[in-house]
Amino acid sequence: MVPAESEMETAGAHHEMLGMASAAELAALEKAIGADAGWLFLTLMMRHHEGALTMAEEERENGKNADARALAASIVTAERAEIIEMRRMLG
Repeated sequence: MVPAESEMETAGAHHEMLGMASAAELAALEKAIGADAGWLFLTLMMRHHEGALTMAEEERENGKNADARALAASIVTAERAEIIEMRRMLG
């Protein structure tokens, strides 16, 4: 069973999820301008996508529900493509 969003926030699960930006990182992003803002945004988003990729790969390999495993497989494909594009954007 997946906890309700309010339960996740109460438990602090938001900060424990792989790839989530910290409050300090989000504050830095809010203050950043120009190329620095773009670089920081892409760097944080790549880490976020890598966390999602890790979770999806785990579900794809070990999940018990066929629908969830199929969804995880599509997430793996999409996240990998987006990470490649963000790396390209960063040069």
